[in-house]
Amino acid sequence: MDKANCLYGREYGTNKVGGGLGRQPGFLSLNNKMLEIMSWGLMETMTAENDYNQHIRRFLNILLGDDPDTAHLDLIDSYNVQEAALLEQLLQLVQESLSRSDEFLYRVSESRDRVAFAIEQKSQLKHYLAKVADASLKLS
Repeated sequence: MDKANCLYGREYGTNKVGGGLGRQPGFLSLNNKMLEIMSWGLMETMTAENDYNQHIRRFLNILLGDDPDTAHLDLIDSYNVQEAALLEQLLQLVQESLSRSDEFLYRVSESRDRVAFAIEQKSQLKHYLAKVADASLKLS
């Protein structure tokens, strides 16, 4: 039996290790690129969310007066009680949005790390099965 037949499991029902481990459905799932596509999609999501996050941070810095480009502007009349209350409410909402964005980035990053780990495990398993198939061929 050659390596391709062993890996694709064309000898069903054999007691050979390579034929049992390398059956076609299992081998096809090891060649499936879905995890890589998922990882790429998560990376794109992280990039887009990070851009959004940076805009929120800049807006928050502007509202707090910490932005060097707009620090000289008097955006809110701090002596007007009604405007000050609205500013405080706006600051709270922006900080909450920033906190949620940070949490989302963290969760997506954790998910991507786990998918990358699964990709590495899949690759190691694929190499191991190829070695077992080679060893099975040598024994035949």
